[in-house]
Amino acid sequence: MAGRKTNLNQLRILTVLLKEPNLSRASEILGVSQPTLSSALKQLREEFDDMLLVRVGNRMELTTKARTLCEPLDEIFDAVDKLWQMESATPETASRGIVIGTTDYGAAMTASGLRNELNRSAPGISVQYVDVAETKELINRENELDFYLVPDSICHSPVFQDFKYFPLFEEEMVYLVGNSNPLAELSAEEIEEQPDISFATFSVGLERYSSVTRKVISEFEQGRKIDLRVQQWSLLPLIAEETDSVVLLPRRLAKKLQDKFACKIIGSMNPGVAFAYCIMWDRVYQSDNVHEFVRNIFKKMYPR
Repeated sequence: MAGRKTNLNQLRILTVLLKEPNLSRASEILGVSQPTLSSALKQLREEFDDMLLVRVGNRMELTTKARTLCEPLDEIFDAVDKLWQMESATPETASRGIVIGTTDYGAAMTASGLRNELNRSAPGISVQYVDVAETKELINRENELDFYLVPDSICHSPVFQDFKYFPLFEEEMVYLVGNSNPLAELSAEEIEEQPDISFATFSVGLERYSSVTRKVISEFEQGRKIDLRVQQWSLLPLIAEETDSVVLLPRRLAKKLQDKFACKIIGSMNPGVAFAYCIMWDRVYQSDNVHEFVRNIFKKMYPR
């Protein structure tokens, strides 16, 4: 019998491990590092008092007890889905917290609009934005993330094959420079022709990231020599204002912040980098009426 500390997120990890008893592959599906997954497996072994996975030759196989858990776990997630459907409180009167995993870009684009609408129509629903980089901590949270705000390439990844999503808006990467920067009078095409140009952009922190996340970041950079990376998108306009760097960042954020700093948009990156920005959620929340209510708010915020 599992200990009381086992939460829904840990059971989802166990479900993936039982279906894909390969730590490398399972870590990709879950979007966590192998050390983080190994730590989660160790905790699950302690709580179930069983090895769950054992090495046989060059592969990992399920123990007898692990095999008996497959069907009950599927039933658990089916039951969770039904529980959301049975929830009695309406979204307008619900008292509940929603946790959204994203970078500061996602918060900058959505937090004000979401909060204003919730204040008007469902004041009992609170929102917390958290950095999705906190992989290890999130696995051991008492509550899972309710939503992710991410580029569409992440939604299309096998890592999130059991998740649902829809696009909020189209986005593209642009060049942003300070008004006093000599490059401010150049075109986007001319920017790329300049020798020894200094670029600055966003990067993830020191935590281990999946290959999917690393691929998305590399697509934004397109092989450019980056001299400065920061972990906050919203800090980049200040860097553009105070340095001679050409900043790479999404157009919508650049437009939102350029008037607050002495900087200007030069134009779209050349060659262009376009993507759809999406809201994504675990399928277990599909029938949750509060989730559906919040999803509809996002749709109203960005009508297509």
